[in-house]
Amino acid sequence: DRPGYQMEAASYDHLPGLLARCRAGTRIEVFEGLPHPKIEKDNWVRESKRTDTFLNHDFRFYRPAMPLPSAQRSKVLSSVVRDSSFQAWSGPKFCDGFHPDLLVRFHSDSSVVDVHLCCGCGEAKFIDGPTVAHVDIREGIADELRRVQEACITKRPTQQIRRKNQAIETNAIDGLLNHRYPPDDGPIPSGNR
Repeated sequence: DRPGYQMEAASYDHLPGLLARCRAGTRIEVFEGLPHPKIEKDNWVRESKRTDTFLNHDFRFYRPAMPLPSAQRSKVLSSVVRDSSFQAWSGPKFCDGFHPDLLVRFHSDSSVVDVHLCCGCGEAKFIDGPTVAHVDIREGIADELRRVQEACITKRPTQQIRRKNQAIETNAIDGLLNHRYPPDDGPIPSGNR
């Protein structure tokens, strides 16, 4: 129905060739994305003025590359180069627009493939010059990438706030679940309902 959506969905056909070029990469870098420009607008405006950011295919990322511990690096790389990690793009998500949390760059002698990963909406864009594949990340893989991102953030301020809020929320839920309520004393008198 909508030509732009059909083109995005059809771009899945480019994925096998792009993945092959990723697997041929001899040098790999992972960069952290800035806060979301709509959802986290104030933080994005402030962070985009920093001198340690760069523009890559219309999105800003922090430099230098993230110092990923080998376990997280292996998770990211194995997730990003497997065909089974992705499926055809299913359409726009309700997250206020695609915005990559991570950029994985695969350098080879003949090309550089940039992979933009949105851990929130579970989408990815593989870009090698004019060749682009916009795809969905399979659910378990998106969760794995989100955990790696949260464990390895270095500069994105809102992620630190989110982690703190998630811990507070988790603790609150645990407190409710583990709270001992008084035994049931029978029906509530009708005047107190």
